[in-house]
Amino acid sequence: GDAVIERGQPSGIRTVEGVLSSLRPLSPEVMEVGIRTDGALPYHAGQYAQLCFSGYPSRPFSFTHPLSGNPNSRSVWFHVRRMKDGRVTSALGKRIRPGHRVKLTGPYGSAHFRPNLDSRLILVGTNTGFAPIWSIAVAALRENPERRMMIIAGGRTIVSLYMGLALAQLARFPNVLVVPFCSTPQTLSKAVKLGRPTDHLPRLLPTDVLYACGAPGMVDSIKSIAAQIGAVCYADPFLPTTDDTVEDGVLTRAIGWLAVPASRQMGQLARESPPQSAATADAGL
Repeated sequence: GDAVIERGQPSGIRTVEGVLSSLRPLSPEVMEVGIRTDGALPYHAGQYAQLCFSGYPSRPFSFTHPLSGNPNSRSVWFHVRRMKDGRVTSALGKRIRPGHRVKLTGPYGSAHFRPNLDSRLILVGTNTGFAPIWSIAVAALRENPERRMMIIAGGRTIVSLYMGLALAQLARFPNVLVVPFCSTPQTLSKAVKLGRPTDHLPRLLPTDVLYACGAPGMVDSIKSIAAQIGAVCYADPFLPTTDDTVEDGVLTRAIGWLAVPASRQMGQLARESPPQSAATADAGL
């Protein structure tokens, strides 16, 4: 992500210092970034923070859940797509290495998980828009392992499916349906469906709750379909930026994390660890 377009400073926003503790490649383009914070940073699954690595401009990234390993109470994770000419992301693993100091400000965003609801969840994420979707899925299944849920995740090519480990874990749950997809033909796996996210939506009900995170065209389509049915859709659109002070070609979140009145299988994510609290949000799959 890149510069978030936000007006004002919402209540609950705080700034904490931290240190880059881990960098793990998830694909040729995407890295899992772990940051150990000096203080608590409470957030809800689906929200994001502004990250400012020492010596670099600030960039927004969505909080997520680690794809493997045991989370700890003083760490937060992000999925970052490295851009060849990006001022920040291209430096990851090079000039920005474990031990690098970082400042986090947040949380931002209203398209976050709402607890205590019995509605079926339809979660749609493209590319690194999967980061908040994964976080929401973990929070929802921790709250209720029997929750009905459908997750549609992928991107343009098979390489976009960096989230395979997460999808495999989710697929163990008997009430969760996982649909990996890519929009260009591939021969590596029959499990990966061809098409766009909207091609794989189930028949929606007015009681469904949808979350859509990714490219603006996809988000707009999901919102429109949900609105026709009368279902609620929380959207996190990412818009291309033309501002030369931010990374060329990187996606920028739009102002609106809009709520518009607008299934079945993946694993035991619901373990102990409390819901979002301090830097522990989503800790423990």
